[in-house]
Amino acid sequence: MEKMTNNLVQYAMNFTNDSMHTSLCLQFPAKTIAAACVYLAGQFAKVRPVGGKEWLGVLDCHDVEAIASICLQIMEMVEEKKGSHSEAFKGIRVELEKIRQENTGGDAIPERDAKRPRV
Repeated sequence: MEKMTNNLVQYAMNFTNDSMHTSLCLQFPAKTIAAACVYLAGQFAKVRPVGGKEWLGVLDCHDVEAIASICLQIMEMVEEKKGSHSEAFKGIRVELEKIRQENTGGDAIPERDAKRPRV
């Protein structure tokens, strides 16, 4: 249990550090970015909250669009910079799309487009 917690914390810190290489701090409040990093870390480490709860409920974050946008920007940056984790991120994209559809009835999250301008 301790190792799982340490991995979760380490991944969250890594994603938070990665977010500093983007313009996320100009787009979203710090609390929302932090929640997205913890969500992303939980998904990446394959850790689920206890009691059958969902990450967004545990993190008390109701802005699914913001969480999805933040996670996508971090994942794109990490993939471009480090060229790794593509398979793990693919599963996280699917999960984000599912949550987004359930909570907002919104459109599907677009696949990464290399021609799309970076913000």
